[in-house]
Amino acid sequence: MGRKYIIHGVTMRPNFEELECRYIQHTYECSFNARTFVESLSLQFPTYPKHLMPFQEVQRCPRNTFVDIIGIVVHYDGHERIGGYPGAEIHREVTFMDMWGKLIVFGIWGGNLIQNSYRWSTTEGNKSIVLATMLRKDCKYGNLETSNYTTLAFNPDHTAARALDGE
Repeated sequence: MGRKYIIHGVTMRPNFEELECRYIQHTYECSFNARTFVESLSLQFPTYPKHLMPFQEVQRCPRNTFVDIIGIVVHYDGHERIGGYPGAEIHREVTFMDMWGKLIVFGIWGGNLIQNSYRWSTTEGNKSIVLATMLRKDCKYGNLETSNYTTLAFNPDHTAARALDGE
């Protein structure tokens, strides 16, 4: 009693009819009793997202929105060390271009940069296609940044990648 939980993607079945509540934008109270069934459900996520956000829509997103994009790497800056010792992190900014010639910049932080360091070193010369998921919108600087949940796929087998490649 008196505990608060944040629940996402809830499915409720009052009267045995399924009702999905995805975006509840306000406080919602529910009570659980001895007759309440709480079941864990494993979700199967596809390898790549179905919807990739166009670059022009990214600018209209609210702060801290997570977006999925795909683009050709046209430029990347050198490594920067941001922060003081001992918590300094490595950072690099990368510029993507979509098939309409629009550019977008996103920052890559520590783990994602180190994990894919060899791939990043060969991307600019090859004009590699990169699919990035769960990038966070940063309104302060007007760009995207990697998060703890970001995954990067280099030259993925995706319909949008084939369109960028000209196939």
